[in-house]
Amino acid sequence: MKKGLVVFVLIFFVALSAFARGDREWPSRPITIVVSAGAGGGTDLGNRALAAAMEDYLGARITVVNNTGGGGGAAAHQVFSAPHDGYMWLGFFEGIFSNAVMGTHHGTSNDWDYFILGGTPGIMSVAPGSPFQTAGDVIAAMRNNPGSIRLAASSAGTIWDIKSSLMAQAAGVEYTFIPYPGSNPSILALIAGEVDVIITGLGEQVDFLEAHRLTPLAMIELEGMRVPGFDHVVPSILNYVPAMAEVLPIHQTIGFAVPRGVPQEVRSSIAEAFSRAMRSEGIRNYTQNFFIAPSGAYGAASLDVAHRMESTLGWIMYDRGVGTVSPAALGIPRP
Repeated sequence: MKKGLVVFVLIFFVALSAFARGDREWPSRPITIVVSAGAGGGTDLGNRALAAAMEDYLGARITVVNNTGGGGGAAAHQVFSAPHDGYMWLGFFEGIFSNAVMGTHHGTSNDWDYFILGGTPGIMSVAPGSPFQTAGDVIAAMRNNPGSIRLAASSAGTIWDIKSSLMAQAAGVEYTFIPYPGSNPSILALIAGEVDVIITGLGEQVDFLEAHRLTPLAMIELEGMRVPGFDHVVPSILNYVPAMAEVLPIHQTIGFAVPRGVPQEVRSSIAEAFSRAMRSEGIRNYTQNFFIAPSGAYGAASLDVAHRMESTLGWIMYDRGVGTVSPAALGIPRP
């Protein structure tokens, strides 16, 4: 009897010790996604949609918080510095792929596992009442008065900043870039008159376009398209800057990532929940309503995307003179 009691006590304390160490089936507590962009933009809304869809499959609450510092580097540092146990994820936009070159976070694409939701087309818009009736008017003003046009395109290193820079380079013009911590703050800045023009994502502007609080001028894509709230086809930027055909397409890439050190069994569980979420009605409705071209890439497929984006964006930022670390020093080849 005493021997049995001793065994029971030993088992009890071993189990209690394991519980205290966290040796329980994952996930046993809430998960946090730290989004590297401001509330209301594509990165934020996309991760909130994924969180809602994945909660049911994982059986755990997923909360979303925003950390917008350092062009995404602050969020990356917060997640990478936390225990690599699968309870903290990084909600990223494509700026993550140039973090190391920008010096905002040391991690390269080899330090993360990516789960890619997709991306929305880029669009140039102005506020109602703007003197600019076409994208050609904007380009002409940039050419005639270099630096006089204030352009917002989220923060430095986002796809919208990159597309704006490539447009100016192809057209041979200059503007003044006004950074904001996300696409939604950029849109609100335009409406408030703080800037003259924005280039962000169609999915991020859709509610404002439908309400006619924005006027679309050009798709920053190879082809034009119809947008909510307007009957005409919004033309491609190629109508005004033909040379951009040499650099397009280049796509927005949003989703979430976990540090490579997260245990394999946890990553597998995340991958399964992500795959099922991408097939869910909630994500299908979200991608349709916000003009997201869905990806669903993870594992080797998403790492291939990450390598290509890191090469393209890293070298663009370095060649622009805003990158502080040479991609070559990081082993990142030119595209």
